[in-house]
Amino acid sequence: MIPHAPLLATLLPIISAILIFAFRKYIKNYEGWIASIAALLSVGIILSMAKEIIEQRFIYDTYAWIRTPSFHITLGFVVDEISFYIGLIVAVVSALSCFYSIKYMKGKHHQCGYYTNLLLFMAGMIGVDIFRKSYTILSVLGVDADTLLLLDSPLGNL
Repeated sequence: MIPHAPLLATLLPIISAILIFAFRKYIKNYEGWIASIAALLSVGIILSMAKEIIEQRFIYDTYAWIRTPSFHITLGFVVDEISFYIGLIVAVVSALSCFYSIKYMKGKHHQCGYYTNLLLFMAGMIGVDIFRKSYTILSVLGVDADTLLLLDSPLGNL
């Protein structure tokens, strides 16, 4: 298994989305390929957890997020057999969506916003699946889903 695989499977689409948005002027017309590669890498990271899921039945990772003398907040991931398969399905469907959208979005002026939001939506779905406390990522998922829906409307000129 790749070390810190649950964290990487969630963070890779987020980091890729930020980079696509930040460098949108330099990667014009390549956003779809970059998003597809990032989504496929996330699929590979999730697949790397398969052996450990089969042998141990679950993966439990915690990371200290905020630590003070009086309290601490941890970020936790729990991947069991069901969440592994759901995360894999989400990642594969998202990767296929990115790949299919390359031709569909060709010539559209808001490709950057579309792929940024598609990757954030992917990260949100995977995060809801494997976060120990899913409510922390639900707000990101809700805002991103609304943005994806409004992107093709007259209001959505990203």
